[in-house]
Amino acid sequence: GGQRKEIEKSAGFYLAGWISSVAVLGFVHFSILSIAIGKGAPSLNVILTLTSIVIILLGNFMAKSLPNSVMGVRTIWTMKSNHAWMIGNRIAGWGLVTTGLTTTIVLYSGGDRLGNIVFFAGNAATLITSLIMSYVAAKNDPDSREQV
Repeated sequence: GGQRKEIEKSAGFYLAGWISSVAVLGFVHFSILSIAIGKGAPSLNVILTLTSIVIILLGNFMAKSLPNSVMGVRTIWTMKSNHAWMIGNRIAGWGLVTTGLTTTIVLYSGGDRLGNIVFFAGNAATLITSLIMSYVAAKNDPDSREQV
């Protein structure tokens, strides 16, 4: 159907999300088993590093994604304007890659606390910036499919 065609437009992004989700669930399962047999939970550095790898991977594909109703920055205005979609998802993708890389570097040079701050602040800044810039792009897009 229609949703399948939309997924095919950004197959790499969809597969990266699917594989990442399975990997995260596998890691959670491993962690639970580790706690159950008395080996303890993985360190915060390991958890945050793996999470950073996932957002780097997803950010890379997000920046290249095409309009679809399944994954990406999906707002009223990005769904009505291809230009807004491209701006919002490129900014979000670059922001996720930058946040993931910076978090990993800071974790191993500045510690857990600073790594957490960078991770959450970077993701919040990415979200806010991509939403604002995609809205501005939609407002200024003369080829918008509908008035935003």
